[in-house]
Amino acid sequence: MEVSDRLVLELRERVTGVLESLEDGAHGATSSTAYLLQDETLVRFLRARKCDVEAAASMVIECARWRVAFRPQDLRCEGRVRSELQMDKFVAMGQTKSGQPSFLIFAGRHNPAESPLENVVAAVVWMLELMEKRMAAYGVDKCTILMDYSGWGYANMDNKMTQEVLQIIQNYYPERLGRAFMINTPWLFKGAWRVISPFLDANTKSKVVFTGSDYGAELREYFDSDQLADSHGGTMHCAFDLNAFLAEEASYEVQADANALATPAASGLASSAVDESPDGHALTSQLEAEVTAILRRKPKRRPEPAHGRGCV
Repeated sequence: MEVSDRLVLELRERVTGVLESLEDGAHGATSSTAYLLQDETLVRFLRARKCDVEAAASMVIECARWRVAFRPQDLRCEGRVRSELQMDKFVAMGQTKSGQPSFLIFAGRHNPAESPLENVVAAVVWMLELMEKRMAAYGVDKCTILMDYSGWGYANMDNKMTQEVLQIIQNYYPERLGRAFMINTPWLFKGAWRVISPFLDANTKSKVVFTGSDYGAELREYFDSDQLADSHGGTMHCAFDLNAFLAEEASYEVQADANALATPAASGLASSAVDESPDGHALTSQLEAEVTAILRRKPKRRPEPAHGRGCV
């Protein structure tokens, strides 16, 4: 049974005034909260709070406050975000068999002494925003995360960062996580998990999967080989590619509707809407070509299993 229009309408009425006042206080900045009033977004918050409108309203308002302060929609692949990505900690992969976009995090490459907390958080949020755009393009509402703990030890332990990232995912991107695969977890991580797991709600914890030694076979149950990193049992080469990220950013900026990636006038849109790269230099012909290719690309669209909204 689907969430009724009545509940969505009631939730929207509860939060609209507060969200508008938050935007007014942002001194004319571009809207940080408009998408929170969309039907599909309100449905996700209702699901996360088991259709308790009051609890969902509190969650939406708290998310709005965070978005106005943090401004995730303004993050770009530059500065602190780029510095983290260039360490090859975060890699965007392909889609699961159900169509969910995915990304891979190498926890063993994180060194708290070299990566300030705000840099890591910015990079994770940037990746989540990118995944949301891909979800819209692929016609799905969840993503999949792979966490690889190869080489992870005391020097990589960063419980504060892990707690903050998990809180952001479950509080500000509710019902976006399909599964989180924990790969190559050492015995030391069990102690860290005991510290971290109490901060997760039951629904989020139920999506965490600890893989065994034959994780490649396990992952291939969820991924086709050409959508899974070659380092994890697939054939897809995954590495940090600055031009590819810049091109994808540009493709979303020049196209308001992320569901219409394949457009006849893609090359014209790409050349007229984006004149400079984030660091101020003119886009190279290679980057322009990549923007055009992304805009013309028709992504795999695998249907999600049918499910209702869950409450009335």
